[in-house]
Amino acid sequence: EYVLKNIQEKADLMMENLSEVDRLNLTCQVKNLTDKFNLLVLKLKERLNAIVDNIIQLKEAQKQITEYTQFILSIQHAIKELNRPVGSKTEDVQNLLKEYENILNKLKAKKAEMSMQKVSSLPQIKELLSTHDDIIDAIENQLRRLKQLLMLREQFIALVNEIVNFNIKYTDIVAHVEKSDDKIENKIKQYDKIMMKIQECEGLLVSASDKGMQIASEGTVEDRNNIIEQLQTLKQQLQNLKQTVENLRQ
Repeated sequence: EYVLKNIQEKADLMMENLSEVDRLNLTCQVKNLTDKFNLLVLKLKERLNAIVDNIIQLKEAQKQITEYTQFILSIQHAIKELNRPVGSKTEDVQNLLKEYENILNKLKAKKAEMSMQKVSSLPQIKELLSTHDDIIDAIENQLRRLKQLLMLREQFIALVNEIVNFNIKYTDIVAHVEKSDDKIENKIKQYDKIMMKIQECEGLLVSASDKGMQIASEGTVEDRNNIIEQLQTLKQQLQNLKQTVENLRQ
């Protein structure tokens, strides 16, 4: 602008000594020079603004990359903390399910947020999004597994309760048959029916033992010991009931 101003001032001084045609030519030359200069300044300002915008966008992108990286690391840490033996109680599995579902909800919300960002096309963000998808897949697989474990525990508890109730019920029935004044032949028939029921219940115990061992394999040593003790107690109760019926029948 300083140079252009000097040219304009000198041109103004020269005007007095020039003819009309020369003054017109000089005026056109100065105007053309001014227009070109202003156009150049405009382009330079546009390029400068574009550079400034790019710098701002890069800083923002770097900030988002850093924040996104920290988010992924925090999620991986949370998952690592959950990587522990699954307890034998249904509450243990339900609590784990809830924690994994919370993590999955956070991941899905963050995924939707990042997909809307302009920086989602950057290589670093694409790589993080790929890791993000892998974590989502892993958690969904873990949730399916935990739901199966929960069902397994519910089935085990149902079988145990059924066997316990059977022992209570048929202990009373055996005592009632023993004390009754019914004929020996009728008592023998009743004891035979009870023996068949006991055999059916032994089948339930086999199923409960299978499910219990599956549960124990996922849990702690304490869980395993508790399940084994529980199964042994049920087995002993059934054996005692069976022995009692066999003795009475004999």
